[in-house]
Amino acid sequence: MDIAGIDAALGRKGSADGGIYKFTVTRKQTIAAGDHVLPAGLGLTTSISFQPVGAGKAAINGDFALTGEEINPVIAALRKGGIAIVEVHNHSLDEQPRLFYLHFWAVDDAVTLVKALRLALDATNVKPPADISAHHRTAASPTSAPTPAVELLAWWILGSTETTR
Repeated sequence: MDIAGIDAALGRKGSADGGIYKFTVTRKQTIAAGDHVLPAGLGLTTSISFQPVGAGKAAINGDFALTGEEINPVIAALRKGGIAIVEVHNHSLDEQPRLFYLHFWAVDDAVTLVKALRLALDATNVKPPADISAHHRTAASPTSAPTPAVELLAWWILGSTETTR
């Protein structure tokens, strides 16, 4: 599998994890439920995974986090590239903007598939690729305390109207 070609076609650098080459792409806008901002770590991202199957081919799967107006352009881009749509669903009822999750799957030449994924990704409101060298410099010395994700996740799942802090 051509990792450099995949990175170049997608315009970002992925990461290897146990034989899987993956990308996590964050949306530009803030997602909120009630008066709580939801962190991207709660599954509000687009995830793309590649697993080599030999002869330059890869099995790909993942999901796009989409707003309603992004669904049809992403479906069109994926289908044009021979990527199957597995399902479209939602996880929550009251987040803003409203998100839907589109799962996909395909097996073919990895670089060919990633070109279709790039067109689909470009049809969404995601953050541009980060400068990798700047990311590594700042990742070692965070400037703010981590979000209490467990409290927020409990609030989101239970639908509490009370603030837990």
